[in-house]
Amino acid sequence: MNKQFYIHSHSSVPWQQKIIYDFLKLIPINNGVRCLDAGSGIGNNLPILLKFFQNITACDVSEQALNYARNKINNLSIKFTKADLNHIPFPDDYFDVIICTEVLEHTNNFDKIMNELMRVLKKDNGYLIVSTPNYFNLAGIFKLLIDKISGKKNWNVWGTSQESIEKMVTWHKLRKTVLKNDLEILRERGGDFLNSWLLFLPFIFRNFKCTDRHPFLKLGKIPFIKKIGMNYFILAKTS
Repeated sequence: MNKQFYIHSHSSVPWQQKIIYDFLKLIPINNGVRCLDAGSGIGNNLPILLKFFQNITACDVSEQALNYARNKINNLSIKFTKADLNHIPFPDDYFDVIICTEVLEHTNNFDKIMNELMRVLKKDNGYLIVSTPNYFNLAGIFKLLIDKISGKKNWNVWGTSQESIEKMVTWHKLRKTVLKNDLEILRERGGDFLNSWLLFLPFIFRNFKCTDRHPFLKLGKIPFIKKIGMNYFILAKTS
């Protein structure tokens, strides 16, 4: 089914790439490493990935998003592949590193997607960087109310209408899912502490680009504080 293409729905904010960059610096990477950007959208992660990898697959279900990314980033190191993450068209144990950020909450079967990611990730020394929204905060309480009133699961912190669902996810659910797949968690980071608690203030909406770029990233490393931001990132490794 072809759905209307919303750039915002296939995008991510700049500070998220900073966390991805920090995580990638912790991974041993050589020239033969294969990287999958699963649910790559319009390619926001790709400039960062090109700093580390010479073999990148950008996979997304939206042909329009892939075309947008392809036109924006013309690089022979990137293979653009249209695919549903329920059925990733690659063999078992194929990728050394998988990036899957802000994707799982938009899927109908959270665990099935994770199982498919684990299938194509190498069982020995494979690395996964995964993130979702974290509604363990004031924004989450508001989302619960809106979802219950509307009978839908598509409200996000910006209050924008989406074609895709956005399920209620917390840091605990993401962490539990990662551990259930026998992954070792190496790092955890929270992000965006403005939208999670101050979403009702007019300043947030008038200065959204500012809040995107300066979401108090250092707070995302503090043990309890990192769990109450708007997003949660995990770097994990197979045995």
